[in-house]
Amino acid sequence: MITTVIILGQKEFENSKELIYGKKPLISISGTGIENELGIESSEKTLKLFFDDIPPSTVAMLQHCNIAMLRCCKVFNRFQAKRIIDFLDWFHSDEESHTLVVHCDAGVCRSGAVGKFAQLFFSSMSNENYHILNPIVVPNTWVFDVLCYCLIR
Repeated sequence: MITTVIILGQKEFENSKELIYGKKPLISISGTGIENELGIESSEKTLKLFFDDIPPSTVAMLQHCNIAMLRCCKVFNRFQAKRIIDFLDWFHSDEESHTLVVHCDAGVCRSGAVGKFAQLFFSSMSNENYHILNPIVVPNTWVFDVLCYCLIR
């Protein structure tokens, strides 16, 4: 079961990588052009994803653009949401207690959306404790909404 959700930016993650990587469930999010800067690979305890922090209004605009414009950025999609849900579900169903770590560049929007989703639907952590541990989180609403949509489907 997931008992705690911690959101980190890249610098915080780099400073504590030895304590986390391969030891705690980790969702690592990188954007376009930052392919594998931290040397992280997907494994049993690590889910590595690539998508950019794009506001919902920009996502709507990009859906009407040509293919060349879409290649410049990676929009969060249902396939990635399903991978996150499956990853969280595996740890949620485990009897052992787990601290989930989610990180992206700043540790605010993309990781904030994934972390908030995990806290609400897959953890035993209270809202109050979540906000105490993660005070600067401002979840990306596109990412959060796609996750919620995929959970109920």
